[in-house]
Amino acid sequence: LSVRSRTKLTVVHPPVVIKSVDEEGNAIPPSTIKGSIKMLTGNKLYYGLILVPFACFTQELGLDDAQTFILAATAILPLAGLLGEATEQVAFHTNETVGG
Repeated sequence: LSVRSRTKLTVVHPPVVIKSVDEEGNAIPPSTIKGSIKMLTGNKLYYGLILVPFACFTQELGLDDAQTFILAATAILPLAGLLGEATEQVAFHTNETVGG
């Protein structure tokens, strides 16, 4: 008889600072665009997303295979970070099963 322990994943996020309030004093969350800009500028890794279009058009840029590989490998790092952040947000807003 084996006993499996289940541990719960606790995702701790820093508190969100909401600067806008309506006339009743209720907090107004930031818009989608403002929230996206805040998220993308909050992690310096995401600045590497500028490399993704260049990695897609390496033949038109005249790069050889080694340069294409290095550019694509560098461009995939911020995408992996963004995917990890998205997974954490899904888990935070739903549950561990859905969020992974």
